[in-house]
Amino acid sequence: MWINKKMEILIVDDDCPTADLIKEYLSDLGFANIDVTTNGESALSRMKDKHYGLIISDWAMEPISGIELLKTMRSRGNGTPFIMVTGDNRMTSLSDANDEGVNNYIVKPIEKNILKETLIKIFGRFE
Repeated sequence: MWINKKMEILIVDDDCPTADLIKEYLSDLGFANIDVTTNGESALSRMKDKHYGLIISDWAMEPISGIELLKTMRSRGNGTPFIMVTGDNRMTSLSDANDEGVNNYIVKPIEKNILKETLIKIFGRFE
């Protein structure tokens, strides 16, 4: 399977420099349809109007955290691939994300090659 570089991607992160870095890495990898929002509440609102092929979300945000965003999406039957970004690499936290249906996660600091490898694990090969 090949990665569809035309898919819509939503980055959810309240830290603008981190969101900008993820967007830059995705652009470098050939993705062009990238939206950014700063919290889970706004992400849920955007998902009502647009179908995303991938969500990349920070864990620690207010008023809705990344894990709460994931739980809400999954409870609504939304199976969109979801990558959790976290600074917390404790196994209990990662296990919680797995229990909620996360497709993969990236522990900060984010590196372009790790992001690419994560995308390949979820979607398959790059063109």
